[in-house]
Amino acid sequence: MTIEQAIQKAIKEGGYKMQWDKGLESAYPFRALLDEKFWQALGKAMGWSIGEEYNGINYESSHSGEWKRKWHQFIDHLAEGKTIESYFENL
Repeated sequence: MTIEQAIQKAIKEGGYKMQWDKGLESAYPFRALLDEKFWQALGKAMGWSIGEEYNGINYESSHSGEWKRKWHQFIDHLAEGKTIESYFENL
């Protein structure tokens, strides 16, 4: 998957809405990759767990879920000197 495909998937299937600051459109798509809401929406679109289960009900939680693990892996990937593109190729 490309970065653009991941962003489009988060928008179309996960309901992600990017907040644009005037004059920062050129930072697209990289601003999305730092946005917690992007990773939650991508997780929803990809079918990743997004919450905690309690008594058989899945509750959304901003403090748990597979989306957060993937986001942290992305940051670690970059910290290891790897590219953004290579992370999404293997997603």
